[in-house]
Amino acid sequence: MEMLNSLRPNLLQQLFVENSSVKMKRLFLYMAEKAGHLWFRDLNLDRIDLSKGKRSNVRMVYMIQNIR
Repeated sequence: MEMLNSLRPNLLQQLFVENSSVKMKRLFLYMAEKAGHLWFRDLNLDRIDLSKGKRSNVRMVYMIQNIR
């Protein structure tokens, strides 16, 4: 995730808007924010459908913590 510094925010925005996987969007945005990518602040999160309500994927969080 740290090597994705050169991604273009406008292309990512389009991919997030057109993608229907809420789990993928939430995980990718969480990890991008955690990694401190500069393009993250250029994304318009209001246009990205992240659904409503509480969602947690405990297995993914556990896997991410074990990778570190």
